[in-house]
Amino acid sequence: MLTQETIERADFSLSENLTLEMAEKMLDAAERWARVNQVPCSIAVVDKSGSVLAVHRMDDSAFGLMTPDIAISKAYTAVYFAHSTDLLGATIDYRSVGPRLGQWYIGLMTQLNGHLNCIPGAEPVRAEWNSFTPGEVIGGIGVSGVPDGMGEISDTTVCQAGVSALYD
Repeated sequence: MLTQETIERADFSLSENLTLEMAEKMLDAAERWARVNQVPCSIAVVDKSGSVLAVHRMDDSAFGLMTPDIAISKAYTAVYFAHSTDLLGATIDYRSVGPRLGQWYIGLMTQLNGHLNCIPGAEPVRAEWNSFTPGEVIGGIGVSGVPDGMGEISDTTVCQAGVSALYD
């Protein structure tokens, strides 16, 4: 029988706010994973309002100065929509928008001062998670700079390494 005690043992929870300490833990884990896989990139962590907590551009990151801004906009988007940018990118596919190509996406982009970025590579961070419902979004992590064609290695997998560090 499913009891409250059983549910509580299976759940995890974090504080209501993403802290700088938590952001640094995520950055460290994501960077470590990227370094092991030899994919220098930029990593950004934002709080639940989308404000930047921490950004790190690894040495030799592809595209140099562009990747930190892209990582920030990806993290912001994951927080704003409470979903990974992988999912949002599929949702905004040109075949599922209004009568003109990209109409819905462009409209949202202008509403968010150009911060919307649905390129895969960002995950929301949730205060809690259980088998029934996801918890409140308390922040997000975005990654940019992992080249295409790396097989299973991508901006998204670097993000996931960062998020998983919070729940160890």
